[in-house]
Amino acid sequence: MKFRRGLWLLVVMMALTFTSAFVPDATPVRAASCYGHTCNGKDPISQGCHYDAVTKTQAPIWYGYAISWQGGVVELRYSAACNARWARVTSYVGVAHIMGHLTTGSYPIPNTWFNVPESLGESDYYGNMYGAPIKAQGSIYIDGQFRTATTGTW
Repeated sequence: MKFRRGLWLLVVMMALTFTSAFVPDATPVRAASCYGHTCNGKDPISQGCHYDAVTKTQAPIWYGYAISWQGGVVELRYSAACNARWARVTSYVGVAHIMGHLTTGSYPIPNTWFNVPESLGESDYYGNMYGAPIKAQGSIYIDGQFRTATTGTW
Protein backbone atom coordinates (compact mmCIF):
# COMPACT_ATOMS: atom_id res chain seq x y z
CA MET A 1 0.00 0.00 0.00
CA LYS A 2 2.85 2.39 0.84
CA PHE A 3 4.42 1.64 -2.54
CA ARG A 4 1.20 2.59 -4.39
CA ARG A 5 0.83 5.84 -2.42
CA GLY A 6 4.48 6.76 -3.14
CA LEU A 7 4.07 5.91 -6.81
CA TRP A 8 0.87 7.95 -7.05
CA LEU A 9 2.58 10.93 -5.39
CA LEU A 10 5.51 10.65 -7.81
CA VAL A 11 3.15 10.59 -10.82
CA VAL A 12 1.25 13.66 -9.56
CA MET A 13 4.48 15.59 -8.94
CA MET A 14 5.81 14.73 -12.39
CA ALA A 15 2.53 15.75 -14.01
CA LEU A 16 2.55 19.11 -12.21
CA THR A 17 6.16 19.74 -13.17
CA PHE A 18 5.57 18.78 -16.81
CA THR A 19 2.41 20.87 -17.26
CA SER A 20 3.80 23.95 -15.49
CA ALA A 21 6.59 24.08 -18.05
CA PHE A 22 4.01 24.71 -20.77
CA VAL A 23 1.88 27.35 -19.07
CA PRO A 24 1.95 30.46 -21.28
CA ASP A 25 3.49 33.68 -19.95
CA ALA A 26 0.89 35.89 -18.28
CA THR A 27 2.41 39.06 -19.78
CA PRO A 28 0.03 40.46 -22.39
CA VAL A 29 1.34 41.06 -25.90
CA ARG A 30 1.63 44.75 -26.66
CA ALA A 31 1.29 45.46 -30.34
CA ALA A 32 2.77 48.63 -31.77
CA SER A 33 0.44 50.86 -33.77
CA CYS A 34 2.97 51.88 -36.43
CA TYR A 35 6.11 50.67 -38.18
CA GLY A 36 8.97 52.50 -39.90
CA HIS A 37 7.90 55.62 -41.77
CA THR A 38 4.29 55.25 -40.60
CA CYS A 39 5.65 56.28 -37.15
CA ASN A 40 7.02 59.59 -38.43
CA GLY A 41 5.91 62.45 -36.18
CA LYS A 42 4.02 60.18 -33.77
CA ASP A 43 4.39 59.82 -29.99
CA PRO A 44 6.32 56.64 -29.02
CA ILE A 45 4.27 56.02 -25.88
CA SER A 46 0.83 56.42 -27.45
CA GLN A 47 1.94 54.12 -30.32
CA GLY A 48 3.23 51.41 -27.95
CA CYS A 49 6.81 51.75 -29.20
CA HIS A 50 8.33 52.45 -25.78
CA TYR A 51 7.84 48.90 -24.45
CA ASP A 52 10.94 47.51 -26.18
CA ALA A 53 12.86 50.80 -26.48
CA VAL A 54 16.60 50.89 -25.93
CA THR A 55 19.15 53.70 -26.05
CA LYS A 56 21.28 53.13 -29.15
CA THR A 57 23.61 56.11 -28.78
CA GLN A 58 23.93 59.05 -26.42
CA ALA A 59 25.97 62.21 -25.89
CA PRO A 60 26.70 64.16 -22.69
CA ILE A 61 25.62 67.79 -22.42
CA TRP A 62 28.49 69.69 -20.76
CA TYR A 63 28.56 73.07 -19.02
CA GLY A 64 31.09 75.12 -17.09
CA TYR A 65 34.05 77.26 -17.99
CA ALA A 66 37.33 76.35 -16.28
CA ILE A 67 35.93 72.97 -15.22
CA SER A 68 33.24 71.10 -17.15
CA TRP A 69 30.35 69.28 -15.52
CA GLN A 70 27.86 67.01 -17.18
CA GLY A 71 24.56 68.86 -17.08
CA GLY A 72 22.55 66.18 -18.83
CA VAL A 73 22.39 63.72 -21.68
CA VAL A 74 20.72 63.44 -25.08
CA GLU A 75 19.77 59.91 -26.14
CA LEU A 76 18.72 58.36 -29.40
CA ARG A 77 16.04 55.83 -28.42
CA TYR A 78 15.06 52.94 -30.73
CA SER A 79 12.16 50.49 -30.85
CA ALA A 80 12.64 47.31 -32.89
CA ALA A 81 8.90 46.62 -32.77
CA CYS A 82 8.28 49.95 -34.50
CA ASN A 83 11.60 50.29 -36.35
CA ALA A 84 11.60 53.95 -35.27
CA ARG A 85 13.80 56.37 -33.32
CA TRP A 86 13.24 59.40 -31.08
CA ALA A 87 15.24 61.86 -29.01
CA ARG A 88 15.15 61.99 -25.22
CA VAL A 89 16.89 64.70 -23.20
CA THR A 90 17.51 64.38 -19.46
CA SER A 91 18.71 67.22 -17.24
CA TYR A 92 21.06 66.34 -14.37
CA VAL A 93 20.70 69.84 -12.90
CA GLY A 94 17.01 69.39 -12.05
CA VAL A 95 14.09 71.19 -13.61
CA ALA A 96 15.28 73.10 -16.68
CA HIS A 97 14.29 74.47 -20.08
CA ILE A 98 14.80 71.46 -22.36
CA MET A 99 14.79 71.29 -26.15
CA GLY A 100 15.49 68.49 -28.58
CA HIS A 101 14.84 67.05 -32.02
CA LEU A 102 15.99 64.50 -34.55
CA THR A 103 18.36 65.71 -37.22
CA THR A 104 20.21 64.62 -40.34
CA GLY A 105 23.15 66.56 -38.93
CA SER A 106 22.37 69.69 -40.92
CA TYR A 107 18.58 69.86 -40.93
CA PRO A 108 16.03 69.19 -38.19
CA ILE A 109 13.41 66.55 -38.99
CA PRO A 110 9.89 68.05 -39.04
CA ASN A 111 7.48 67.05 -36.27
CA THR A 112 10.23 65.72 -33.95
CA TRP A 113 11.05 69.03 -32.21
CA PHE A 114 10.21 69.62 -28.56
CA ASN A 115 10.68 72.79 -26.52
CA VAL A 116 9.75 72.46 -22.84
CA PRO A 117 10.03 75.63 -20.75
CA GLU A 118 11.29 75.39 -17.17
CA SER A 119 7.86 76.51 -15.92
CA LEU A 120 6.45 73.06 -16.82
CA GLY A 121 8.69 71.51 -14.16
CA GLU A 122 10.32 68.80 -16.29
CA SER A 123 13.80 67.35 -15.92
CA ASP A 124 13.54 65.01 -18.91
CA TYR A 125 11.50 64.91 -22.08
CA TYR A 126 11.21 63.01 -25.36
CA GLY A 127 10.08 63.87 -28.86
CA ASN A 128 8.19 62.23 -31.67
CA MET A 129 9.54 59.38 -33.81
CA TYR A 130 11.18 58.98 -37.18
CA GLY A 131 11.48 55.70 -39.09
CA ALA A 132 15.01 55.85 -40.52
CA PRO A 133 18.61 56.12 -39.28
CA ILE A 134 19.09 59.59 -37.79
CA LYS A 135 20.84 61.64 -35.06
CA ALA A 136 19.35 63.16 -31.90
CA GLN A 137 20.20 66.68 -30.76
CA GLY A 138 19.33 68.09 -27.35
CA SER A 139 19.83 71.28 -25.36
CA ILE A 140 19.46 72.26 -21.71
CA TYR A 141 19.39 75.87 -20.48
CA ILE A 142 22.14 76.09 -17.84
CA ASP A 143 23.97 79.15 -16.48
CA GLY A 144 22.22 81.59 -18.80
CA GLN A 145 22.69 79.75 -22.10
CA PHE A 146 21.68 76.63 -23.97
CA ARG A 147 24.20 73.78 -23.80
CA THR A 148 23.82 71.39 -26.75
CA ALA A 149 24.99 67.91 -27.76
CA THR A 150 24.36 65.63 -30.74
CA THR A 151 24.44 61.83 -30.78
CA GLY A 152 25.88 59.63 -33.47
CA THR A 153 23.65 58.27 -36.22
CA TRP A 154 21.79 55.06 -35.66
